[in-house]
Amino acid sequence: MKPLKSALDRPREESGGLMHLSGAVWRTSTSGECDETAGNLPGVMGARDSRDQTCPVLMVAPAAWRAFVAAARRPTA
Repeated sequence: MKPLKSALDRPREESGGLMHLSGAVWRTSTSGECDETAGNLPGVMGARDSRDQTCPVLMVAPAAWRAFVAAARRPTA
């Protein structure tokens, strides 16, 4: 798996180690769960709890997110 460091270098340098999420466009899950995702951030995918929008945001590489979604959609035996 490729490290996220290269995708986050610029935002981290500009913000002192924090990524700015003010431009994130959050979409609510269609599954009825209490989660939101933001796919418009440069080089990362964000996920958060929609019930507590002040909680930490999970940030993952877009490829890792796609793999997670594909695995979650697979039927279980």
